[in-house]
Amino acid sequence: MRNVIDPRGWCRILALPGLCLAVSVIAGAASDAANASDSEGRDAVLSVQVPQGIETRSTAILFAGTAGWSSEHAARAEFLARSHSLVVGVDGARLLDAVGADCAGIGTGLADLIHAIQADAGVSARAPVLVAIDDAADLALAAARSAHSRYKGLVTEGYASSRGLCALDDLDPLDGKAPVRWLDLVGPGATSEVEILSGARGVSLAEDPRKTFYRSYFSLAGTDAAFDTDTVPLAKDLSDIPITMHDARASAPGDTYAIFLSGDGGWAHFDEEIADRLAEAGVPVVGISSLRYLWRERRPEEIAADLTLLDEHFAEVLGRKRLLLVGFSFGANVLPFALAHVPDDLRSRIAGTGLISPERRTGFEIVFGGWLGRESGTSEVGAAIVDLVGRGGLGPTSCLYGRKDAGSVCPDLEIEGLDRIAFEGGHHLGKSYDRIVRHLLDMAGTGPEAATIANGE
Repeated sequence: MRNVIDPRGWCRILALPGLCLAVSVIAGAASDAANASDSEGRDAVLSVQVPQGIETRSTAILFAGTAGWSSEHAARAEFLARSHSLVVGVDGARLLDAVGADCAGIGTGLADLIHAIQADAGVSARAPVLVAIDDAADLALAAARSAHSRYKGLVTEGYASSRGLCALDDLDPLDGKAPVRWLDLVGPGATSEVEILSGARGVSLAEDPRKTFYRSYFSLAGTDAAFDTDTVPLAKDLSDIPITMHDARASAPGDTYAIFLSGDGGWAHFDEEIADRLAEAGVPVVGISSLRYLWRERRPEEIAADLTLLDEHFAEVLGRKRLLLVGFSFGANVLPFALAHVPDDLRSRIAGTGLISPERRTGFEIVFGGWLGRESGTSEVGAAIVDLVGRGGLGPTSCLYGRKDAGSVCPDLEIEGLDRIAFEGGHHLGKSYDRIVRHLLDMAGTGPEAATIANGE
């Protein structure tokens, strides 16, 4: 139910024209919305706290359950706001009323509202973390289930005893995986029932409960900076793809842009460094967080269809017809399989494909062992790369790897038409960002102006 909570003009409806300058809007300020004829759902916002004088690095949605917004909610919200987080307090019961008590339809409308609040506050549109420290935990889980790609993670306290608004009967373990990364805080010696799900784990509250809560929140909020699309209009069909834009078209003219599929850690520092340099060289980057995009399995045909949709939108919006494709680690694993299914029009405009640290075997969804160096599936990446190069018509293809990375498939592939580039270092290529970008630009033939910028000249 995408438009149940309409984000338009929400500052006006809540009588908060100074939101962007406010430190905190405490519970009750939203009650003015009840008198507005078109305010369905907006009065669920109880508190908005915007960091002052510091960068906003994350967004928290802090739910209040049947007992309402308490001093504990307020204290935790205030601390998070002082720690670079935009905090939106939400009355769970009112929010549920706004969607006709339909827990299954709550996630998308809530995410849209949070995006509008971020825009009004002038902060980056980071994917929010869902937080519940009372009996709104099942409501937070319902939001994650219904729009998992829109959220970064979930923090609850004692999920087994913290359900009251949605009365979910089970943890929805149809495929044995949590809808998002999930930390459930439990008492000393207790075991969390959510641990039956992959991607979820219990955290002991043996230490100070607040410190444990803050540590858990930031372990989720501090990773995967994706879903910042403020710089470019985004089509509704693409709203559930976790995108980060790196757009610096004014830096240099050109006809090329890039789509970059990240590693399984999400849109992280390595991806940002590469994307920033490409953008500075006049090649805007549409970054995709594999962590959330491939949280659930997507077959190569589905990935190809999404790449096609992205290209149809961004080639027009950015005014660039040539496409540079880049994948890192897990993203580099799945990209060759997807490219076997792209349409001829897109195929003919691919300026090049850069595969950074691809592994030998892969699956098509996030597997937690992959973060520990284990293979994430059984599909042979090398065979897919050989097929990709053999097909032709896709521009040049490069396989970039670190000499110390024993898991990379690149050294195994001695085939005509594949450019293998070795770097000192391991999986992150010794963090040789400038050299990586120089090669990508040269491969794509973006011209001397872009190459000069990438060289820092």
